[in-house]
Amino acid sequence: MTTAQRDAIATACSCTPATGLIIYNTDCQAINYFNGAAWITLGNTGSVATPGAITGSTTPCQNATGVPYSITAVTGATGYNWTVPSGATIATGQGTNSITVNFDATNGSVCVTAYNACGSSNASCSAIVLTTTPAQPSVITGTTPVCQGNNGVAYSVTNVGGVTYTWAYSGTGYTQASGGTTNAITANFSAAATSGTLTVTPSNACGNGTARTYAIVVSATPTTATAGSDINPACGVTTATLAGNNPGVGTGAWSVVSGTATITNSTLYNSGVTALAVPGTATLRWTISNAPCAASTDDVVITTTSCCGGTIAINHTIGVVAPETKSVNYGTVSSTLGGTGAKCWLTQNLGSSQQASSATDATDASAGWYWQFNRKKGYKVGPTPAWTITSISEASDWVAAQDPCTIELGAGWRIPTYNEWANADGEGWVNYTNTYNSVLKLHAAGYLDDSNGSLYNRGNDGYYWSSTQGGSANGSSLYFDSSNCFIDNSNDKAYGFSLRCLRD
Repeated sequence: MTTAQRDAIATACSCTPATGLIIYNTDCQAINYFNGAAWITLGNTGSVATPGAITGSTTPCQNATGVPYSITAVTGATGYNWTVPSGATIATGQGTNSITVNFDATNGSVCVTAYNACGSSNASCSAIVLTTTPAQPSVITGTTPVCQGNNGVAYSVTNVGGVTYTWAYSGTGYTQASGGTTNAITANFSAAATSGTLTVTPSNACGNGTARTYAIVVSATPTTATAGSDINPACGVTTATLAGNNPGVGTGAWSVVSGTATITNSTLYNSGVTALAVPGTATLRWTISNAPCAASTDDVVITTTSCCGGTIAINHTIGVVAPETKSVNYGTVSSTLGGTGAKCWLTQNLGSSQQASSATDATDASAGWYWQFNRKKGYKVGPTPAWTITSISEASDWVAAQDPCTIELGAGWRIPTYNEWANADGEGWVNYTNTYNSVLKLHAAGYLDDSNGSLYNRGNDGYYWSSTQGGSANGSSLYFDSSNCFIDNSNDKAYGFSLRCLRD
Protein backbone atom coordinates (compact mmCIF):
# COMPACT_ATOMS: atom_id res chain seq x y z
CA MET A 1 0.00 0.00 0.00
CA THR A 2 0.95 3.63 -0.29
CA THR A 3 1.85 5.88 2.58
CA ALA A 4 -1.58 7.50 2.39
CA GLN A 5 -3.32 4.13 2.53
CA ARG A 6 -1.17 3.13 5.53
CA ASP A 7 -2.09 6.27 7.41
CA ALA A 8 -5.78 5.74 6.57
CA ILE A 9 -5.89 2.53 8.63
CA ALA A 10 -6.19 4.47 11.84
CA THR A 11 -8.72 6.79 10.30
CA ALA A 12 -10.94 3.99 9.00
CA CYS A 13 -11.17 2.19 12.33
CA SER A 14 -10.88 5.19 14.55
CA CYS A 15 -8.29 3.23 16.42
CA THR A 16 -4.59 2.75 16.84
CA PRO A 17 -3.14 0.09 14.51
CA ALA A 18 -2.18 -3.10 16.21
CA THR A 19 1.34 -3.15 17.61
CA GLY A 20 3.53 -5.22 15.28
CA LEU A 21 1.34 -4.61 12.23
CA ILE A 22 3.53 -4.92 9.12
CA ILE A 23 2.88 -3.47 5.66
CA TYR A 24 4.90 -2.90 2.52
CA ASN A 25 5.10 0.81 1.60
CA THR A 26 5.18 1.12 -2.16
CA ASP A 27 6.05 4.84 -2.00
CA CYS A 28 9.17 4.22 0.00
CA GLN A 29 9.79 0.70 -1.30
CA ALA A 30 10.27 -0.43 2.28
CA ILE A 31 8.58 -2.53 4.97
CA ASN A 32 6.87 -0.48 7.70
CA TYR A 33 5.84 -1.83 11.07
CA PHE A 34 3.86 -0.13 13.84
CA ASN A 35 5.65 -0.11 17.18
CA GLY A 36 2.59 0.93 19.14
CA ALA A 37 3.29 4.65 18.72
CA ALA A 38 4.60 5.25 15.18
CA TRP A 39 5.37 3.57 11.90
CA ILE A 40 9.02 2.44 11.64
CA THR A 41 10.68 1.93 8.26
CA LEU A 42 12.79 -1.17 7.72
CA GLY A 43 15.18 -1.46 4.78
CA ASN A 44 14.20 1.92 3.33
CA THR A 45 15.41 2.41 -0.23
CA GLY A 46 13.36 5.49 -0.99
CA SER A 47 14.66 7.87 1.73
CA VAL A 48 16.96 10.82 0.83
CA ALA A 49 20.78 10.87 0.68
CA THR A 50 23.03 12.56 3.27
CA PRO A 51 23.50 16.26 2.38
CA GLY A 52 26.85 17.39 1.00
CA ALA A 53 29.37 19.65 2.74
CA ILE A 54 27.96 22.73 4.42
CA THR A 55 29.10 26.01 2.93
CA GLY A 56 29.77 28.81 5.45
CA SER A 57 32.31 30.18 7.92
CA THR A 58 33.77 27.72 10.39
CA THR A 59 35.33 30.59 12.42
CA PRO A 60 32.68 33.27 12.74
CA CYS A 61 33.06 35.97 15.34
CA GLN A 62 31.51 35.64 18.75
CA ASN A 63 28.07 37.31 18.86
CA ALA A 64 28.01 37.57 15.06
CA THR A 65 24.50 37.71 13.55
CA GLY A 66 23.07 36.65 10.21
CA VAL A 67 25.95 34.29 9.40
CA PRO A 68 24.88 32.28 6.29
CA TYR A 69 25.16 28.49 5.86
CA SER A 70 23.86 26.39 2.98
CA ILE A 71 24.01 23.03 1.22
CA THR A 72 23.28 21.91 -2.28
CA ALA A 73 19.65 20.75 -2.56
CA VAL A 74 19.30 16.99 -1.96
CA THR A 75 17.38 15.02 -4.63
CA GLY A 76 14.04 13.77 -3.32
CA ALA A 77 14.16 15.83 -0.15
CA THR A 78 11.04 17.69 0.85
CA GLY A 79 12.67 19.58 3.72
CA TYR A 80 15.77 20.11 5.85
CA ASN A 81 16.33 20.13 9.56
CA TRP A 82 19.20 22.31 10.88
CA THR A 83 20.75 22.31 14.33
CA VAL A 84 23.18 24.91 15.72
CA PRO A 85 25.48 25.17 18.80
CA SER A 86 23.94 25.73 22.18
CA GLY A 87 23.22 29.41 22.63
CA ALA A 88 23.02 30.07 18.89
CA THR A 89 19.74 30.54 17.09
CA ILE A 90 18.57 30.02 13.53
CA ALA A 91 17.46 33.44 12.40
CA THR A 92 16.05 32.46 9.00
CA GLY A 93 15.68 29.49 6.65
CA GLN A 94 14.91 26.52 8.93
CA GLY A 95 13.40 23.80 6.72
CA THR A 96 15.25 25.02 3.62
CA ASN A 97 18.73 24.27 2.33
CA SER A 98 19.98 27.75 3.38
CA ILE A 99 19.87 29.41 6.81
CA THR A 100 21.32 32.35 8.73
CA VAL A 101 22.55 31.97 12.31
CA ASN A 102 22.96 34.30 15.26
CA PHE A 103 25.84 33.19 17.53
CA ASP A 104 26.70 33.86 21.14
CA ALA A 105 30.08 32.76 22.55
CA THR A 106 29.65 28.96 22.49
CA ASN A 107 31.49 26.68 20.07
CA GLY A 108 29.78 23.63 18.56
CA SER A 109 28.57 22.36 15.19
CA VAL A 110 26.10 23.40 12.54
CA CYS A 111 24.35 20.25 11.25
CA VAL A 112 21.64 19.52 8.67
CA THR A 113 19.56 16.47 7.69
CA ALA A 114 17.36 16.13 4.62
CA TYR A 115 13.99 14.39 4.86
CA ASN A 116 10.89 13.31 2.90
CA ALA A 117 7.88 11.11 3.57
CA CYS A 118 10.08 8.07 3.72
CA GLY A 119 12.35 9.42 6.47
CA SER A 120 15.44 11.49 7.23
CA SER A 121 19.01 11.31 6.00
CA ASN A 122 22.14 11.10 8.07
CA ALA A 123 23.39 14.50 9.28
CA SER A 124 26.09 16.59 7.58
CA CYS A 125 27.95 18.75 10.11
CA SER A 126 30.49 21.58 10.18
CA ALA A 127 32.48 22.25 13.37
CA ILE A 128 32.30 25.87 14.53
CA VAL A 129 35.12 27.54 16.47
CA LEU A 130 34.10 31.08 17.29
CA THR A 131 36.71 33.84 16.83
CA THR A 132 37.23 36.69 19.29
CA THR A 133 38.69 40.17 18.85
CA PRO A 134 42.49 40.26 19.43
CA ALA A 135 43.93 40.27 22.92
CA GLN A 136 45.66 43.43 24.15
CA PRO A 137 49.16 43.61 22.61
CA SER A 138 52.30 43.06 24.65
CA VAL A 139 54.03 45.99 26.32
CA ILE A 140 55.41 48.40 23.72
CA THR A 141 59.19 48.40 23.53
CA GLY A 142 61.05 51.46 22.28
CA THR A 143 62.88 54.62 23.25
CA THR A 144 61.86 57.31 25.69
CA PRO A 145 62.89 60.01 26.13
CA VAL A 146 63.70 61.02 22.57
CA CYS A 147 65.09 64.28 21.26
CA GLN A 148 63.38 66.72 18.96
CA GLY A 149 64.69 66.04 15.46
CA ASN A 150 65.33 62.31 16.07
CA ASN A 151 64.38 60.10 13.11
CA GLY A 152 63.98 56.35 12.67
CA VAL A 153 63.12 55.66 16.34
CA ALA A 154 61.89 52.05 16.65
CA TYR A 155 58.80 50.82 18.54
CA SER A 156 57.22 47.34 18.53
CA VAL A 157 54.95 44.78 20.19
CA THR A 158 55.03 40.99 19.93
CA ASN A 159 53.48 39.90 16.64
CA VAL A 160 50.32 37.73 16.64
CA GLY A 161 49.25 36.01 13.44
CA GLY A 162 46.14 37.34 11.73
CA VAL A 163 46.24 40.62 13.64
CA THR A 164 46.84 44.05 12.16
CA TYR A 165 48.10 46.95 14.27
CA THR A 166 47.10 50.60 14.02
CA TRP A 167 49.55 53.10 15.55
CA ALA A 168 48.70 56.63 16.69
CA TYR A 169 50.43 59.38 18.69
CA SER A 170 48.79 62.09 20.77
CA GLY A 171 51.62 64.64 20.58
CA THR A 172 52.56 66.89 17.68
CA GLY A 173 55.44 66.66 15.24
CA TYR A 174 55.25 62.85 14.99
CA THR A 175 55.35 60.94 11.70
CA GLN A 176 55.24 57.16 11.31
CA ALA A 177 58.14 56.53 8.96
CA SER A 178 57.78 52.79 8.35
CA GLY A 179 55.95 49.66 9.46
CA GLY A 180 52.41 50.44 8.29
CA THR A 181 49.94 48.23 10.19
CA THR A 182 52.56 45.73 11.33
CA ASN A 183 53.72 45.10 14.89
CA ALA A 184 56.99 47.07 14.43
CA ILE A 185 57.34 50.67 13.24
CA THR A 186 59.83 53.52 13.11
CA ALA A 187 58.89 57.10 13.92
CA ASN A 188 60.29 60.53 13.10
CA PHE A 189 60.07 63.43 15.58
CA SER A 190 60.31 66.93 14.13
CA ALA A 191 62.35 69.77 15.59
CA ALA A 192 59.14 71.03 17.21
CA ALA A 193 57.74 67.65 18.34
CA THR A 194 56.03 67.42 21.73
CA SER A 195 55.65 64.68 24.32
CA GLY A 196 52.64 62.38 24.00
CA THR A 197 51.23 58.87 24.18
CA LEU A 198 51.90 56.24 21.53
CA THR A 199 48.90 53.92 21.08
CA VAL A 200 48.72 50.62 19.20
CA THR A 201 45.28 49.07 18.54
CA PRO A 202 45.03 45.40 17.44
CA SER A 203 42.31 44.32 15.03
CA ASN A 204 41.10 41.33 13.02
CA ALA A 205 37.92 40.41 11.14
CA CYS A 206 35.98 40.51 14.41
CA GLY A 207 36.96 44.09 15.24
CA ASN A 208 39.34 45.98 17.49
CA GLY A 209 40.93 44.62 20.62
CA THR A 210 42.07 46.57 23.68
CA ALA A 211 44.77 49.11 22.81
CA ARG A 212 48.20 49.34 24.44
CA THR A 213 49.75 52.73 25.29
CA TYR A 214 53.29 54.01 25.85
CA ALA A 215 54.22 57.45 27.17
CA ILE A 216 57.00 59.16 25.19
CA VAL A 217 58.88 62.14 26.56
CA VAL A 218 60.25 64.40 23.82
CA SER A 219 63.19 66.47 25.00
CA ALA A 220 63.97 69.83 23.45
CA THR A 221 67.28 70.47 21.69
CA PRO A 222 69.60 72.27 24.13
CA THR A 223 70.41 75.93 23.69
CA THR A 224 73.41 76.46 21.40
CA ALA A 225 76.45 76.98 23.61
CA THR A 226 78.42 80.22 23.39
CA ALA A 227 81.55 80.37 25.53
CA GLY A 228 82.22 84.04 24.87
CA SER A 229 85.20 85.82 23.37
CA ASP A 230 88.74 84.68 24.11
CA ILE A 231 90.14 86.27 27.27
CA ASN A 232 93.48 88.05 27.67
CA PRO A 233 93.91 89.13 31.31
CA ALA A 234 96.33 91.89 32.19
CA CYS A 235 99.92 90.78 32.61
CA GLY A 236 100.56 88.72 35.69
CA VAL A 237 96.86 88.17 36.42
CA THR A 238 95.95 84.57 37.27
CA THR A 239 92.16 84.95 37.37
CA ALA A 240 89.38 85.60 34.86
CA THR A 241 85.59 85.72 34.61
CA LEU A 242 83.91 83.51 32.05
CA ALA A 243 81.14 84.80 29.79
CA GLY A 244 79.15 81.82 28.57
CA ASN A 245 75.47 82.10 27.68
CA ASN A 246 72.76 81.25 30.20
CA PRO A 247 70.93 78.14 28.84
CA GLY A 248 67.27 78.54 27.95
CA VAL A 249 66.98 74.78 27.44
CA GLY A 250 69.27 72.31 29.21
CA THR A 251 72.00 72.68 31.80
CA GLY A 252 75.50 74.05 31.33
CA ALA A 253 78.86 72.85 32.60
CA TRP A 254 82.40 74.21 32.24
CA SER A 255 85.38 71.90 31.85
CA VAL A 256 89.11 72.37 31.30
CA VAL A 257 90.18 71.09 27.88
CA SER A 258 93.85 71.99 28.18
CA GLY A 259 96.15 74.11 30.27
CA THR A 260 95.99 74.95 33.96
CA ALA A 261 92.86 76.48 35.48
CA THR A 262 90.48 76.05 38.42
CA ILE A 263 86.79 76.70 37.72
CA THR A 264 84.99 78.24 40.71
CA ASN A 265 81.49 76.96 39.83
CA SER A 266 81.40 74.62 36.86
CA THR A 267 77.62 74.94 36.33
CA LEU A 268 77.54 78.76 36.40
CA TYR A 269 77.68 80.36 32.95
CA ASN A 270 79.68 83.35 34.25
CA SER A 271 81.83 81.47 36.74
CA GLY A 272 85.17 82.74 37.87
CA VAL A 273 88.46 81.03 37.01
CA THR A 274 91.52 80.97 39.25
CA ALA A 275 94.99 79.42 39.36
CA LEU A 276 95.81 80.27 35.74
CA ALA A 277 99.43 79.57 34.83
CA VAL A 278 101.48 82.67 33.92
CA PRO A 279 102.44 82.80 31.17
CA GLY A 280 100.18 80.21 29.66
CA THR A 281 97.16 79.26 27.67
CA ALA A 282 94.10 77.45 29.01
CA THR A 283 91.19 76.24 26.89
CA LEU A 284 87.85 75.90 28.67
CA ARG A 285 84.70 74.36 27.23
CA TRP A 286 81.08 75.39 27.88
CA THR A 287 78.74 72.43 27.32
CA ILE A 288 74.94 72.72 27.35
CA SER A 289 73.19 69.35 27.69
CA ASN A 290 69.60 68.13 27.64
CA ALA A 291 69.68 64.33 27.42
CA PRO A 292 69.15 62.43 25.25
CA CYS A 293 69.78 65.23 22.78
CA ALA A 294 73.27 65.92 21.46
CA ALA A 295 75.05 68.44 23.65
CA SER A 296 76.21 71.79 22.28
CA THR A 297 79.76 72.95 23.05
CA ASP A 298 81.91 76.02 22.56
CA ASP A 299 85.45 76.80 23.69
CA VAL A 300 87.11 79.91 25.08
CA VAL A 301 90.88 80.41 25.22
CA ILE A 302 92.43 82.31 28.14
CA THR A 303 95.94 83.59 27.45
CA THR A 304 97.96 84.93 30.36
CA THR A 305 101.20 86.87 30.13
CA SER A 306 103.83 87.79 32.65
CA CYS A 307 104.53 91.44 33.30
CA CYS A 308 107.62 92.55 31.48
CA GLY A 309 110.65 93.26 33.64
CA GLY A 310 110.34 90.16 35.77
CA THR A 311 110.95 86.52 35.02
CA ILE A 312 108.78 83.94 33.34
CA ALA A 313 108.98 80.31 34.40
CA ILE A 314 108.97 77.90 31.46
CA ASN A 315 109.08 74.12 31.59
CA HIS A 316 110.60 72.83 28.35
CA THR A 317 109.84 69.21 27.43
CA ILE A 318 111.96 67.30 24.96
CA GLY A 319 110.05 66.77 21.74
CA VAL A 320 109.53 68.31 18.32
CA VAL A 321 110.87 71.71 19.50
CA ALA A 322 112.98 71.39 22.63
CA PRO A 323 116.05 69.13 22.33
CA GLU A 324 116.04 68.47 26.08
CA THR A 325 113.81 68.73 29.13
CA LYS A 326 114.63 71.62 31.44
CA SER A 327 113.01 74.39 33.48
CA VAL A 328 114.13 77.98 32.91
CA ASN A 329 113.31 81.30 34.57
CA TYR A 330 113.72 83.70 31.66
CA GLY A 331 114.54 87.33 32.34
CA THR A 332 112.50 89.96 30.48
CA VAL A 333 112.82 93.67 29.79
CA SER A 334 110.58 96.27 28.18
CA SER A 335 112.33 98.19 25.42
CA THR A 336 111.67 100.33 22.34
CA LEU A 337 114.80 99.01 20.60
CA GLY A 338 112.66 97.18 18.05
CA GLY A 339 111.02 100.34 16.78
CA THR A 340 107.50 101.66 17.31
CA GLY A 341 106.24 101.12 20.86
CA ALA A 342 107.76 99.22 23.74
CA LYS A 343 108.03 95.45 23.43
CA CYS A 344 108.85 92.80 25.96
CA TRP A 345 112.15 91.07 25.16
CA LEU A 346 113.89 88.08 26.68
CA THR A 347 117.24 89.04 28.17
CA GLN A 348 118.70 85.63 27.30
CA ASN A 349 118.61 83.22 24.39
CA LEU A 350 115.78 80.73 23.96
CA GLY A 351 116.88 77.45 25.53
CA SER A 352 119.58 79.04 27.71
CA SER A 353 119.65 78.44 31.44
CA GLN A 354 120.91 81.91 32.29
CA GLN A 355 121.68 85.36 30.97
CA ALA A 356 125.16 85.72 29.45
CA SER A 357 127.81 87.01 31.85
CA SER A 358 129.70 88.86 29.11
CA ALA A 359 129.67 89.58 25.38
CA THR A 360 132.03 86.64 24.85
CA ASP A 361 130.44 84.17 27.29
CA ALA A 362 131.11 80.78 25.64
CA THR A 363 129.18 78.53 28.03
CA ASP A 364 126.38 76.16 27.03
CA ALA A 365 124.27 77.56 29.85
CA SER A 366 124.22 81.03 28.26
CA ALA A 367 124.21 80.01 24.59
CA GLY A 368 120.92 78.10 24.63
CA TRP A 369 119.71 76.19 21.57
CA TYR A 370 120.02 76.75 17.81
CA TRP A 371 117.48 76.64 14.97
CA GLN A 372 117.45 76.40 11.20
CA PHE A 373 115.29 78.99 9.40
CA ASN A 374 111.52 78.30 9.48
CA ARG A 375 112.04 75.04 11.35
CA LYS A 376 110.67 74.44 14.83
CA LYS A 377 113.15 71.70 15.79
CA GLY A 378 115.80 73.03 18.17
CA TYR A 379 119.38 71.71 18.49
CA LYS A 380 121.88 71.78 21.28
CA VAL A 381 125.61 71.38 20.70
CA GLY A 382 126.46 67.90 19.55
CA PRO A 383 124.36 68.29 17.58
CA THR A 384 121.39 66.82 19.43
CA PRO A 385 119.17 65.63 17.84
CA ALA A 386 120.94 64.32 14.73
CA TRP A 387 121.53 66.86 11.97
CA THR A 388 119.50 65.81 8.91
CA ILE A 389 118.77 68.98 6.91
CA THR A 390 121.76 70.45 5.03
CA SER A 391 119.91 72.66 2.56
CA ILE A 392 116.68 74.67 2.66
CA SER A 393 115.16 76.42 -0.34
CA GLU A 394 111.62 77.76 0.01
CA ALA A 395 110.07 81.13 -0.70
CA SER A 396 108.71 81.75 2.79
CA ASP A 397 109.24 83.83 5.88
CA TRP A 398 109.22 82.07 9.24
CA VAL A 399 105.56 81.05 9.61
CA ALA A 400 103.77 81.38 12.95
CA ALA A 401 103.00 77.66 13.25
CA GLN A 402 106.75 76.94 13.14
CA ASP A 403 107.81 79.73 15.53
CA PRO A 404 109.64 78.18 18.54
CA CYS A 405 109.11 81.37 20.59
CA THR A 406 105.34 80.97 20.30
CA ILE A 407 105.38 77.23 20.84
CA GLU A 408 107.68 77.23 23.87
CA LEU A 409 106.83 80.54 25.59
CA GLY A 410 103.15 80.91 24.72
CA ALA A 411 100.82 83.06 22.67
CA GLY A 412 102.17 86.52 21.84
CA TRP A 413 105.84 85.56 21.88
CA ARG A 414 107.61 85.49 18.51
CA ILE A 415 110.89 85.89 16.60
CA PRO A 416 111.84 89.52 15.79
CA THR A 417 111.30 90.69 12.21
CA TYR A 418 113.97 92.08 9.91
CA ASN A 419 112.79 95.63 10.66
CA GLU A 420 112.88 95.09 14.43
CA TRP A 421 116.51 93.89 14.31
CA ALA A 422 117.35 96.70 11.90
CA ASN A 423 115.82 99.26 14.28
CA ALA A 424 117.78 97.83 17.19
CA ASP A 425 121.00 97.86 15.18
CA GLY A 426 120.22 101.46 14.28
CA GLU A 427 120.66 102.45 17.94
CA GLY A 428 124.40 102.71 17.27
CA TRP A 429 125.51 99.12 17.65
CA VAL A 430 128.89 98.54 16.00
CA ASN A 431 130.16 95.42 17.82
CA TYR A 432 129.31 92.84 20.44
CA THR A 433 130.26 95.23 23.22
CA ASN A 434 127.31 97.43 22.19
CA THR A 435 124.93 94.51 21.85
CA TYR A 436 125.81 93.13 25.27
CA ASN A 437 125.68 96.51 26.98
CA SER A 438 122.13 97.01 25.68
CA VAL A 439 119.18 95.93 27.80
CA LEU A 440 118.94 92.78 25.64
CA LYS A 441 122.35 91.41 26.76
CA LEU A 442 123.04 89.90 23.32
CA HIS A 443 126.29 87.93 23.27
CA ALA A 444 128.42 85.92 20.82
CA ALA A 445 126.84 82.45 21.03
CA GLY A 446 128.30 81.17 17.72
CA TYR A 447 126.42 79.01 15.21
CA LEU A 448 125.94 75.43 13.97
CA ASP A 449 127.33 74.73 10.50
CA ASP A 450 124.80 73.90 7.77
CA SER A 451 126.73 70.84 6.53
CA ASN A 452 126.89 68.81 9.75
CA GLY A 453 125.69 70.89 12.71
CA SER A 454 129.17 71.45 14.18
CA LEU A 455 129.61 74.42 16.53
CA TYR A 456 131.69 77.39 15.33
CA ASN A 457 132.83 80.76 16.69
CA ARG A 458 131.18 80.62 20.10
CA GLY A 459 132.53 83.56 22.12
CA ASN A 460 133.51 85.38 18.92
CA ASP A 461 130.44 85.84 16.71
CA GLY A 462 126.75 86.29 17.30
CA TYR A 463 124.08 85.13 14.79
CA TYR A 464 120.40 85.78 15.57
CA TRP A 465 117.65 84.87 13.13
CA SER A 466 114.87 87.26 12.20
CA SER A 467 111.51 85.92 11.00
CA THR A 468 112.09 87.49 7.56
CA GLN A 469 113.69 85.65 4.68
CA GLY A 470 116.42 87.20 2.54
CA GLY A 471 115.56 84.93 -0.39
CA SER A 472 114.35 81.41 -1.04
CA ALA A 473 117.68 79.96 0.20
CA ASN A 474 118.72 82.71 2.65
CA GLY A 475 117.37 84.16 5.87
CA SER A 476 117.83 87.62 7.37
CA SER A 477 119.75 87.73 10.63
CA LEU A 478 121.51 90.07 13.05
CA TYR A 479 125.28 89.50 12.95
CA PHE A 480 127.96 90.96 15.22
CA ASP A 481 131.54 90.32 16.33
CA SER A 482 134.29 92.36 17.95
CA SER A 483 134.29 95.00 15.21
CA ASN A 484 131.02 94.65 13.26
CA CYS A 485 127.27 94.69 13.72
CA PHE A 486 124.83 94.56 10.80
CA ILE A 487 121.82 92.83 9.25
CA ASP A 488 122.94 89.95 7.02
CA ASN A 489 120.64 88.62 4.29
CA SER A 490 123.08 86.10 2.82
CA ASN A 491 123.22 83.24 5.32
CA ASP A 492 121.95 79.86 4.19
CA LYS A 493 118.65 78.91 5.88
CA ALA A 494 120.18 75.57 6.90
CA TYR A 495 122.58 77.22 9.41
CA GLY A 496 121.72 76.85 13.09
CA PHE A 497 121.43 80.33 14.68
CA SER A 498 120.31 81.60 18.09
CA LEU A 499 116.82 82.96 18.79
CA ARG A 500 115.95 85.94 20.96
CA CYS A 501 112.18 86.22 21.53
CA LEU A 502 109.93 89.24 22.02
CA ARG A 503 106.28 89.97 22.73
CA ASP A 504 104.24 92.97 21.61
